Amino acid sequence: MRADSRTAVDAEDAVPDDDKKQAAHRALVDRVLSGEGRASAEQRARAFSNDGLSPPLDVLLGKVALRPTQVTEADFATAKALGLSEDQVFELVVCAAVGQSTRLYEAGLAALAEATGNVRPVSPEQVEDALAVCAAFNTTDRLADAFGFEVLSPRPLRQEPSTCSSAVTDSACLEVCPR
Repeated sequence: MRADSRTAVDAEDAVPDDDKKQAAHRALVDRVLSGEGRASAEQRARAFSNDGLSPPLDVLLGKVALRPTQVTEADFATAKALGLSEDQVFELVVCAAVGQSTRLYEAGLAALAEATGNVRPVSPEQVEDALAVCAAFNTTDRLADAFGFEVLSPRPLRQEPSTCSSAVTDSACLEVCPR
């Protein structure tokens, strides 16, 4: 290993993990807002902040940010009817999802900073880890809802009563396996 490589690795190891997570998140936000893309930087910034969007694009991106399960094909069709390409719509949806997740992540970090006291059932690092994971899952869930991807559920798949392997009665099966 070269001396300058060792120095870079040593410097990276000296950075606390919470700073690395926040730096990684900032890098994601920077890439989404300033990286190469089909949508303009201004459009991406407005989608990220969920502010200053013109109708009807505000409806689609507002749903992605606040009610992602309500996004419909019609919302995408309306956005594309504005003359936006599929790539541009995709980028703006990603910006809206990452923007909302960022706001929630930053609110969580602010609440952690405000609530930090002498009695800690968990360490601040553990809470920051949890917030980083929540932000990642929040983004994933918003994008899955917006694009109609099925996210796995802990509920068992629906089965017909004759093939149900559960030892519960048929009426109890209905509570577990909606038909």
